[in-house]
This record gives sequence, C-alpha cells and structure tokens, in this order.
Amino acid sequence: MPMMSPDADASPFGDIPPAVVALAALLALPELVFQAGQAGFIGGAGGVAFRSWAMERFGFFDAVFEQWWLTGEAGPDTLWRFVTYGFVHWGTLHVMVSVVLVLAMGKFVSNVFRPWAIWTVFLVSLAAGALVHGLVTSVGTPLLGGYPGAYGLI
Repeated sequence: MPMMSPDADASPFGDIPPAVVALAALLALPELVFQAGQAGFIGGAGGVAFRSWAMERFGFFDAVFEQWWLTGEAGPDTLWRFVTYGFVHWGTLHVMVSVVLVLAMGKFVSNVFRPWAIWTVFLVSLAAGALVHGLVTSVGTPLLGGYPGAYGLI
C-alpha cells in the first residue's frame, strides 16, 4: 500500500481565509482563558471567576440598555457591550458551535466579500442583535455569544 505524503505546507483550515480563521480564534480566545482559570493554571483562586467577571463586564444586559434608552446617555461602558458580548460565551460547547458557524459561513462569505467586510458584517450583526434584544426582551440574564454575528454572515 503506497504511503500518502501530506502537503507539509497545507493549512490545517484548508482554504478558509486567514481573516475568518482570525475571527474564529478571537471568539475562542476568551474561552481558553476561562478554562485555564478554572483549571487553576492562571489567576490563582480568582481564576475560577473569570467567566462571571467577563459576563458582568462585557455581557449585554437589558437593564443597561433600558438605562441608556431612558436617559439618552451612553458611555463607552454601555456602547462597547453592543459587540463585546459576542466574544463571551456561556460555556465551551456554546463557543465551539459559534466558532464552527463562523468558519463555515465565513468561508462562503469570503468568496464574495473582502476580509474587512466579513469583520464588518460580523460586528454590525452583533450590534443589531443587541439592539433587537434590548428592544424586545426584558430578561435579567445577559445576551452572550457569537451567534448573532455568525447568523449575520448567512
């Protein structure tokens, strides 16, 4: 049986563009930090609380939106939540599905859009998802995860 020699220069992501791989990696990075903290590799005893801190600091809460909507005042802490929530996930499975969706949809979208446009569509979709969430819901739990951005690529 002949030995097949794999192409040593082939990307592990096939023909998925670097901009899409970078976006997927950026989605996965916080989860790697959360897992390392939970395992005790970083952050000492406080590492277990990294995810809770990130949810509180970067999640999109309806109460924050309502305050902005009523007062018309929005500082950077309020505005950045329109996109930062997309990079904090509820757990490992949540982020894995987000990454797979971004890699799959991003590959198809990259056939039509330039790399900067893929990132723009993703971030604008996150902001639109947060706006709809803020207008429609009144739940106490935060909006988290990259699904709105990934679905925006569809």
